[in-house]
Amino acid sequence: MEMPLNGRDVHQLIFLAGMANFPGTAGLNSVRNYPTVVVTVAGGTPDAVAYNLDGVVHQDPYNNLSLPLPFPDAVQEFKVEWNAIPPQYGYHSTATVNTITKSGTNQFHGDLFEFLRNRNLNANDYFNNALNKPRDTLKRNQYGGTVGGPIRKDKLFFFGGYQRTSVRSDGTQQTAFIPTAAMTQGDFSSIKTQLPASLGFDQNNQISTTKLDTVALNIMKTLPQATNASGRVPFALVANQDEDLYVGKVDYQINPQQSFFGRFLGAKLNQSSTYDGKNPLSINSYGFNDLDYGIALGHTWVLNPNVVNSLRVGANRTTR
Repeated sequence: MEMPLNGRDVHQLIFLAGMANFPGTAGLNSVRNYPTVVVTVAGGTPDAVAYNLDGVVHQDPYNNLSLPLPFPDAVQEFKVEWNAIPPQYGYHSTATVNTITKSGTNQFHGDLFEFLRNRNLNANDYFNNALNKPRDTLKRNQYGGTVGGPIRKDKLFFFGGYQRTSVRSDGTQQTAFIPTAAMTQGDFSSIKTQLPASLGFDQNNQISTTKLDTVALNIMKTLPQATNASGRVPFALVANQDEDLYVGKVDYQINPQQSFFGRFLGAKLNQSSTYDGKNPLSINSYGFNDLDYGIALGHTWVLNPNVVNSLRVGANRTTR
């Protein structure tokens, strides 16, 4: 697939079908589900889009969003239907997204890939140059491969693929304002506005330490020292992430009229907390370790040129 996709996420193909929009998370992605792209189609809601993978339902029961899809090298077909949806897809109102994984053939085929983003390969931002700041430290490495071929020629075939995405960064720079060391001693004279005498402040914005909360003072001991009299403290939010996608498929041609397949898809996502292990100010979002996997079994029987019987059975499991 030679199509540029943001993050090599197959969900991005939905936007090329027209009538699709990105509404933001809409509160649907949370710690309870594997985070995927939130899409609206034809003016509907994000949870009104149906997702099928290899003919079986492929949706998170918690929020009705898509479960992880295979990476582009493992996808054979992708289709979005949003106008005059056939009756078999009638359980969602706005659109149906169908994805088919690749199968093996009578010849061995495979590929290896790696996509790397590194500060050493990027030009610096204009404003960073103007402020004499270094380039960003983001490192994004995405690599893997696929292989497929015959187990028994003309009868039994296999296909397998793997992709890993690793993201490392020094963290997004943030700024906070905390009480200074002088303030913990009751000296708020750096504040030019007169503080209320009703709270115990004198004309110089000083207050007795006996009026300071001891719990707050103990919390202050865990925070870094302010860099100036205003209490300014710079810190960073760590954003490290690892994702593994696995796909395997076996196809069996029983006879010229009947065929069978079995498919497995696994996705594991490890997102670290923004906490750097030292500064409580960096506690901004939680870390999580998600594991989703599913199987699909399918049997197709061509009874005659006008009648085809297609059976699909699948199961998905999500763990947090």
